[in-house]
Amino acid sequence: MQPKKAGSSDSMTNGPNDRKKHLFILVHGLWGNHKHMDSIKEMMEKKLDGIDDIVIFKPENSGYIKTLHGIRVVSYNVLDEICQFVKDYGVERFDRVSMIGYSMGGLVSRFIIGKMVTECKDIFGNMTPVIFMTFATPHLGVNFFLPADVKRRTVYRRVLNTVLTGLGKTILGRSGSEIFISNKNDRILVDISQGEYLYGLSRFKHRVCFANVKNDRTVAFYTAIIGNCDPFIETANTLDYRFNHDLPIDVSNYPVQPRILVLDELDPTVYRAKEEKPPVSLKHRVNRILFLMLLLMVFLPLAILINTFGTCYSYITTSRHHALLKKGRHKVQSHEDMFTSLMSSLRSMIGDTINDEQDKGQDNDSDWSLDKNTLSRTITNDSALMNDAWEKFIHSYSKVWSHDKFPSLPFDESRTTIYQNLSKLSWIRIPVYVKAMNAHDGIVARKGLDKASPYGVANVMFACELINHLLE
Repeated sequence: MQPKKAGSSDSMTNGPNDRKKHLFILVHGLWGNHKHMDSIKEMMEKKLDGIDDIVIFKPENSGYIKTLHGIRVVSYNVLDEICQFVKDYGVERFDRVSMIGYSMGGLVSRFIIGKMVTECKDIFGNMTPVIFMTFATPHLGVNFFLPADVKRRTVYRRVLNTVLTGLGKTILGRSGSEIFISNKNDRILVDISQGEYLYGLSRFKHRVCFANVKNDRTVAFYTAIIGNCDPFIETANTLDYRFNHDLPIDVSNYPVQPRILVLDELDPTVYRAKEEKPPVSLKHRVNRILFLMLLLMVFLPLAILINTFGTCYSYITTSRHHALLKKGRHKVQSHEDMFTSLMSSLRSMIGDTINDEQDKGQDNDSDWSLDKNTLSRTITNDSALMNDAWEKFIHSYSKVWSHDKFPSLPFDESRTTIYQNLSKLSWIRIPVYVKAMNAHDGIVARKGLDKASPYGVANVMFACELINHLLE
């Protein structure tokens, strides 16, 4: 692969007066591929002032079915690809490094960060770690907690949580088992929260995590925000949201205003006023029933079948690799055959159908006080005032959130350890509402800037403006 500068179609030059580059590494998530990071890359190229000094790299050889192989194997494969890219580009040409991870990609990034300061110190030793950012990453693993209030523990939620947990632990390969922390003998999520991994993470100047507050059926708010409580689980997401009306941006060029919550203003006694919904026509009811039947009888069984075959395939093809890792040895995975390509294509097709993130106006149960393309206040072009506004925002979202009004989640020993370890570091924690049927996809505008929900696009824009400020 011939490396290229971000934002340019021309190959790099090797002039002696070239300025040192800042390497940005973008890592996708489970069952994903490098194209899922396209919106972030494109927005960075539009928004970052010093884009000519930045090289954006998206590892692309560990996507789809290969993401089921387990965090260690996936991480080493991604790390091998990154190291080869840096060597080809020229190790001496970089002096800074940042990482952006989406979903499981955030966990893979944290594993890689640990190896940057140990096994790969010769490559990354002269690079200053700058920004580590994650979107909807299950830092504390995945667990479908029930509300502490027994009255809210409906039979439907109990059954659904049990089914989802069982499927997640069994049909998502080693990666699923590890993310659910279901294997007591292999606690990789605990491992990457301490030792070389925590030390490597601590060296980054800024650590940022974006978390969905609603419609993320994969990664709950508490685990993405690195918190020990979740008011949205506890109240079945009926709280009255309070949004930040004082963002340090001018939203006149945004498709919609980013919806970032003010957590301190959440009140368990105040709920959103439900809007009166218009009567549903008979045709709409019939179409909805047919869609549910199609989903339950065709797409869901097919998705389970594909994941099951993918899991079996993953365990078989990586058994030797895992055996080598236990002995402290590592080899590059390079298998890619017709079966893998077919499984990947089918899984992508089914995922696009089931998790369509296009908002069709079905989320009418919220009291939104902000109109489209409105500014709560106008940000001046004065750079000093703009920087002050950003620093105020960062300070507000960097402090530990007080949650006396909401009960703590019943973490097990593993999650307690991970939470305590990661909380030793400072984080910019940003809770966002992405109005989309599938906010897990929407938070990074996975379908592309021209097709994704405008709320997802606005979130990616805001994240890139935050990056731009942190780089100053």
